[in-house]
Amino acid sequence: EMKAKMARESNKVSPEAILQAQIKARKEADAKRKNMPHLEFLHPDPNFSRSTCSFIDKDTVNAGKDDDCGVKLTGLGVLAQHAVFTKSGSEVAVKALSGKELTIVNGNKLKGGQSVTLKPFDRVVMGKKNL
Repeated sequence: EMKAKMARESNKVSPEAILQAQIKARKEADAKRKNMPHLEFLHPDPNFSRSTCSFIDKDTVNAGKDDDCGVKLTGLGVLAQHAVFTKSGSEVAVKALSGKELTIVNGNKLKGGQSVTLKPFDRVVMGKKNL
């Protein structure tokens, strides 16, 4: 029984190891943020802002409720396929796929099919989500 207990104990991950893995993951994500276009999710509680990040790592990234969307959104007013982000070189644009539900860039509502090139720190709202 002592050997079994020792084996179970040796398989446990220490809180320190978990913390170190989290720190390493955060540093890797921060380094990736410097070199790749990305969206950071904003939250009214500052402790949760920037806790989720979606990288625009392909030429085309869909946003919406569908499981195959690269930018997965939930909430009121978000469609299964809500918008699409396109990357060309260092530029990223967002295109609203429907004019019925909200897609807003810096306070300007996009019509269905309308596309806008984004600049750093632009605010995008889809349904009730701030990006």
